[in-house]
Amino acid sequence: MGISGKNPGYSYNKAVIKKISLSTMTFSYLFVGIAHFLYFDYFLNLVPSFMPAPKALVALTGTLEILLAVLLAFTKTRRGACFAILFLLALAFPFNIYLLATNGAGSNIPHSILVGRIPFQLFLMLWAYWHSRIPASNKK
Repeated sequence: MGISGKNPGYSYNKAVIKKISLSTMTFSYLFVGIAHFLYFDYFLNLVPSFMPAPKALVALTGTLEILLAVLLAFTKTRRGACFAILFLLALAFPFNIYLLATNGAGSNIPHSILVGRIPFQLFLMLWAYWHSRIPASNKK
């Protein structure tokens, strides 16, 4: 403990955790974005039948995720990328509800995965929000 009674390593540990978290988030979006093209048919089966241009939606989503991963890597664009991720996840949330309500909408996704996608997506939204916040030390 330091003189102030605070643990001097706490802020260092928090910074390291945040960097590891950000790196994980960046590579996750890059990986998933690329996966949209490598496993195109899998993602195509997730698009509800009533949506127009399902192939374009899968390609657009994959492209956006790759672009957002790149933007997450830079301090100047990170906050905007996080808000864009929040927006993208909010748009995708009803699709997860639809998939759950229709028991996968004809896909072979197990029910447990469909149920798990909802809280996982909420976690992803909180994760993006956490990285969108401006540290108190940077506020003026």
